[in-house]
Amino acid sequence: MSNDTIDQILQSEGLRNIGNTPSLNKNDNSSSANFYDYVLNSIEDHNQKLNKSFSELEFMGMLLHHEELTLEDLRERTSQAFTNKLLSNSKVSTSIKDGTNTNLTLYQMYVHIPEISGLLPKPSINDLNVTPLRGSPGSKRFLRLVRRFPKFYFGSVHRHEFSPMDIVKVKFIDENFMYYGLFQERLLNGRQVFFTSFEDAGTNSPLDPGQYYG
Repeated sequence: MSNDTIDQILQSEGLRNIGNTPSLNKNDNSSSANFYDYVLNSIEDHNQKLNKSFSELEFMGMLLHHEELTLEDLRERTSQAFTNKLLSNSKVSTSIKDGTNTNLTLYQMYVHIPEISGLLPKPSINDLNVTPLRGSPGSKRFLRLVRRFPKFYFGSVHRHEFSPMDIVKVKFIDENFMYYGLFQERLLNGRQVFFTSFEDAGTNSPLDPGQYYG
């Protein structure tokens, strides 16, 4: 299956569309209803949707890639409501309000979650261990692969070090919309665990250049 075909499938499945799962409004088939009943029912339906509590879903996954972004980038790529939720942390929120947010760092993180992205083509372990040079053909191919995976966002007034292959915990704030969510925490240094397991087993690392470049 070609890369273009995969991208078309993802787009057709609605993974790139912001919003919740469509639901039927009880007035959709009520053309003969009394006008005032229609309006009142619509208001009631709207209020129910506003007050609906969406279930949050947490997953563990593997970090494939992360990028820093600006506050404006975050608003454009998500929504103002999501941005407010991410910044609701008291320290981050205060730094925004008092104008001292020069130290605020925002991260966009691409995470592989087997239950959700298990069928997507994945970057090689070699690419995860040594990120291709920016602008190179290898870098373009790598970014095209990882940017299909779910995105999670994180903000902090302190800088954090993340590495590809880290095992992380993430959260979708709405079970009906699993295209992006919130980064929760780093659980394990996946790279260290991965290579230690090969050393303990007395086998060669899978990053032997001969495996990839013949």
